[in-house]
Amino acid sequence: MSDGAIPDALATLAAARGVETRYVDGRGQERRATVESLMGILNSLGDMETLSSPAQAPQALRAYHQGRVERILEPVYVVDEGVSAVVDLRLARRLNSFECRIEFEFGGETSWSVRTDEMAVVATAPDEPRAWGLALPAMRVGYHRLCVIIGRRIVWSTLIVRPLRGVTHRFSREWRAYSVQAPIFSLHSQRSWGGGDVGDLDEFARLVANQGATVVSTLPLLSSFGPHDFEASPYRPVSRRFWNDRWIALDQVEFLSRSPAAQSLMSDTYSPMYRSSWARGGHVDGAEAFRAKRHVIQAWAATQSEFMALYENGLRSYVTEHPEVNDYARFRAAGERFGRDFRHWPSVARSGLLRWNDVDPTLVRYHLFAQWIIDSQMSDLSRRLAQRGQTLQLDIPIGVHPDGYDVWKNPSEYVSATSIGAPADDLTTEGQTWGSPPLHPARIRENAHQQFRDALRCHMRVAGVVRIDHVMGLQRLFWVPDGASARDGLYVKMPFHELLAIVAIEAQRHGCDVVGEDLGTVDGDLREAMAHEGLRRTYVAQFAIGEESLDEVPAGAVASFGTHDTATFLGWWGEADLDERVAVGQLSADAAVPARAQRRHDRDRLVRALGLDPDRAGEPGVGPARVLDAVHAALADSDAGLVMVQVEDLLEMAT
Repeated sequence: MSDGAIPDALATLAAARGVETRYVDGRGQERRATVESLMGILNSLGDMETLSSPAQAPQALRAYHQGRVERILEPVYVVDEGVSAVVDLRLARRLNSFECRIEFEFGGETSWSVRTDEMAVVATAPDEPRAWGLALPAMRVGYHRLCVIIGRRIVWSTLIVRPLRGVTHRFSREWRAYSVQAPIFSLHSQRSWGGGDVGDLDEFARLVANQGATVVSTLPLLSSFGPHDFEASPYRPVSRRFWNDRWIALDQVEFLSRSPAAQSLMSDTYSPMYRSSWARGGHVDGAEAFRAKRHVIQAWAATQSEFMALYENGLRSYVTEHPEVNDYARFRAAGERFGRDFRHWPSVARSGLLRWNDVDPTLVRYHLFAQWIIDSQMSDLSRRLAQRGQTLQLDIPIGVHPDGYDVWKNPSEYVSATSIGAPADDLTTEGQTWGSPPLHPARIRENAHQQFRDALRCHMRVAGVVRIDHVMGLQRLFWVPDGASARDGLYVKMPFHELLAIVAIEAQRHGCDVVGEDLGTVDGDLREAMAHEGLRRTYVAQFAIGEESLDEVPAGAVASFGTHDTATFLGWWGEADLDERVAVGQLSADAAVPARAQRRHDRDRLVRALGLDPDRAGEPGVGPARVLDAVHAALADSDAGLVMVQVEDLLEMAT
């Protein structure tokens, strides 16, 4: 991003809309917005006339402030539990009095009258409309609805009442836990046809329980496209509120055992085929394994009489408890009829409304059944782990697929023609674009962050620990316009304290521990707020190698040598990750020379930091495996609350 003078009015408009005009990237270099990139981001935010010139900024700013004047209440306020609070209320003119009512989340309400001559003027920014302080009674933790009645006008807002105590901690330095992380698709077995499933994850948890692992961590298990348009990445889910039917354990589905068609496919066709492939040591095609699994379930779901019998025997209660699954099932069925990109569907279907006759009922039945089964199996897995004294750790990705259900159902809450990403750092010198549309920071407030609440609840119902991927995204997101380089991206502020308050509420309600992935470009205020709410930090040893010692582990952090995004320890030690970056063109041969020299230096520093002899690091018994043992011992002796080990490192895998 080249430097360029930003006109004052344009900079003021950007500040009002929460767009930052400069930032420091992961290599410590300051980046400044150009006029073009800034106008592009402002235009993508919408809610104003499209800017074609900086000269239009003053008019756009006036229109923005006029909209603020006309808004009596903010859509969301955050207050502390058990404390009388004051929130801002905007009035175009003073009135004698008006009425207020609070409807509490779990029933009941309170009402009162307010005399405006008893209200104090609240200090506001010079460009902000005048506001008065509305006193609220002390309330319990939760989401309550505030109603203000002024004449014939009725205005609503959501009150997020956060707990004073913050997030519950399941483990600490005194009660430290150890975790093994394994992607579910890496847990191969014959019974799951080599593709991994919930049953494999349960068996893996049982095995590591014998080694003292009380936390079992895996990558996101959320719904994805497939198998016909297979999407391998778990970090761009179709929805953050529904599980992936790819991970259903077929042999644990009781109803399939009563279906001759399904049993024939399983025992006569697919099981022998995949066992033969397993015996030959061949690779398993994830899309093909998913297709086979789905074929079996559809063979059963195609029989309407069996489906209706099952509906009466349990599925109905699941649908009643999760009514949105009806829309989700129709959406998935419509995608198979009209194509994955819903923007090319018939106009009515594009709008988030699907009728039963728009889709194949057999496909709808499949997706309803599949969601019920995978949801049940996730709950059963959670219970079995708890019986062994274990718990599950799940990742909540920062984004969703642009063609997915969440975007289709809530289009106004996402910003089109834009992707979230990350600025340049030592690993990605050009920055990153992740292909997920950003949430609109203002419009998500209109629905009181319901999507985010639902995503947290989905995970916290079954996991004792959740990890919020790229937790910085709660504070600000890096936006990159479609077709632009990540170098042209800018940060846009998010309603951080509202989102963090929701995390605290849901974590308290579910008794869940929360980890924030705070690696990379992080604002200091973020970590302070995380500490205040009880969110754990993330510590990665390979990014913390000092000249004589490892950087100190923050108290209570989740500590590991690497992450799922980095090479295995042996791969890091042997520079396999650098080899791969050269092979795919991410690192030039010339640039690889100093990178390899730095890696050798880092290896020596790590060995010294662990109190080992660098001159003997290559000898048998003192080699990389011994170094990794020393890393884990150092982390176990630190102030970490949870020490995480990658399963690939336990197996001494080189890549």
